[in-house]
This record gives sequence, C-alpha cells and structure tokens, in this order.
Amino acid sequence: MATSDYHFITRWRIEGTLDEINNILNNALDLPRWWPSVYLAVKILEPAAPGSGGVGQVVGLYTKGWLPYTLKWNFKVTESRHPYGFTLVAEGDFVGRGIWTFEQEGNFVNITYDWKIRADKPLLRNFSWLFKPIFSANHKWAMRQGEQSLKQELLRYRGASRRKITFVPGQLADYEAKGWEAYYQHNWLKFFWLITQVGKQQFKLPLWRAFQAAYYIARASAEWAKKVNRPEMVLAYITRYYRLARRYSGMSFDPNIVAELEEAYWDVHRRLVGKPDKTEFIETLTRLHSALFELTPEQARPSANARVLANNTIDEIIRKETTDLNKSWADLRSYLYECYSSIKEEVGKPREVSPVS
Repeated sequence: MATSDYHFITRWRIEGTLDEINNILNNALDLPRWWPSVYLAVKILEPAAPGSGGVGQVVGLYTKGWLPYTLKWNFKVTESRHPYGFTLVAEGDFVGRGIWTFEQEGNFVNITYDWKIRADKPLLRNFSWLFKPIFSANHKWAMRQGEQSLKQELLRYRGASRRKITFVPGQLADYEAKGWEAYYQHNWLKFFWLITQVGKQQFKLPLWRAFQAAYYIARASAEWAKKVNRPEMVLAYITRYYRLARRYSGMSFDPNIVAELEEAYWDVHRRLVGKPDKTEFIETLTRLHSALFELTPEQARPSANARVLANNTIDEIIRKETTDLNKSWADLRSYLYECYSSIKEEVGKPREVSPVS
C-alpha cells in the first residue's frame, strides 16, 4: 500500500431498523444538520434518474475533522442495495470508494463502512509519511462522532424531540408582524417588548430569559446595521440567543450551526433586497428551518418560501414602495402565519426521505 493510501473499516451496532438507517444515511443533504462535526456543506451536483435508487447521483461535499484542515470532494453512487446499503466512488481531495452495508439483527442494525481511498490533497500527499497516523486518527474520530450523531438522529427521526415544539402560529405571526410595525414607527420600547413575546411564544422562554434573548438579538441587529460591522460579534450574540432557546424549548438543535445559518440568512437578505431572483434566499432559509426545527429540506422549503414573501413585504414597507400600507401589513401577517403553520404541521410528520445515495 502506498504511503498516501488508506483502508478503514468501521463497524457500528445501533438499535433501529433497516428502513430507518437506510433513509437517514441515504439523505446526503441532511448530513450537515445531524453530523455537523464532519459535514460543513453538501450539494447535489447531478441528480439520480427516477427509480434508480440513487444510482448515478453526484454529491459535492465540504468536510472537516478535529484537525485544522478541510477537504472538498465529490462522490457518485454506483450501486444501490436498498435497504441493505450502497456503494460510492470518491474524487477530489481524496480518491477511492466506500461501501455501506446494513444488516438487521434482532432490534439492532449492524452497520459496516468499508472506506478505501488515496489522499490527493497536496498537504496530505506530500507529507504522508508525517500525516498518515494523524489522518487515520482523524478519520476514526469522525466516525465515532458519526455513530453518536446517528443515535441522536434516530431519536429525532422518530419524533421524540420534535413533539416539544408547541408555539401557536397565529399568535406568533401577530407578535412578529406587530414588532415590524413598531420598528417601522420607531417605537423602540414596543419593538423590544414584542421581540420578547416572540421568544416566549416560540421557545417557551421565561419572561426574564426572553428579555435577555431579546437583548442579544437587539445587540446583534445593531452591530449588523453598521456600514462596517464585525460579523464575529453578530454571530456571538446570535449564538447566545439560540443557546437560551435550546435550553428552554426542549428542542435539540445545535445552537452554533443554527446561529451560523441565521447570520447567513441576514446576509443573503441584505444582498438580495430589490432583486427578483430569490433562489439563494429560499435555499438559505430552507437550511435554517431544517436545522432549527429538525425537518428535511423538503419539509422546510414551504415555510422558507413563505418567510421570503414576508421579508419581501417588509422590504417594500421599509423602502416605502407599497401603495397600500394597510394591505401590506395584512399580507405580512398572512405570510408569517403561513410560515409558522407550515412548520407546525411538518414537525409532527414522520420524515419522508427520498434516496440521495
């Protein structure tokens, strides 16, 4: 075996069913949400043909481990043995093939991942004599993280944590729409109070914690509004907000990941104000809603679409482009209600995942 060649065999034994394991591991787009310690970003480069079981699909990935380097690579599904596993070939910063195998044994599924690759990233290839044991340790760490993350994802998949989302869509839409109206009227005290109510309603925060959360969002917004802002400070305050939200809501999202997606939402909103193509905006919000409310992208997209319509309406009001202000406020409330109602409906549904690999 060449010094830059690696062969890893990982074995997990996890309580569950073949269908559960197959559906979760087959949905590549969901990997950054439930296995965030490794998968930073995933994109479908070429879709599979209908009825192929995912064969032919090409997926682009941006990944990391505990070491301070990242890897960009693609994989193509070459074989589907649904629900018993699938085979992929990889190219990019490393080249090779991976074989997932699932076997039901009583109430458990025995999972084997046979990963045979050659590291083509220049740093790893040129200094393989030094990095080989470190790269091997990094891979083993990543797979241990995957095993624990998969166990947690199975709980979410079965709906154990999503049942704790209890907000009332109409009430939440009213608070937020009135909050934007207070912002438009520069009634800052009322605006802050309504932000507090949104936190109480959406994440079940006690009143004093809702005040604290509102303060964090206000500080993040004030920094964001500056012509030259400090993104790291914005992210820090948003992260504090979501840490409080997770603590009291009973939800199990990762506050660091959700905060990064929230900041990305703010960024794309600002960049696309007044532009007709909102595709990037919708996709960014889909990822945010997916991570926050533990939904598949398919489940999260309707609420993301409604949220974009709400933001478009806010932009028209703030920029004084509306010809009927009362109608615009009513439309805003309607879009927000549609957004929260969609989330409320989808969180109670079992996941319907179409094979991605």
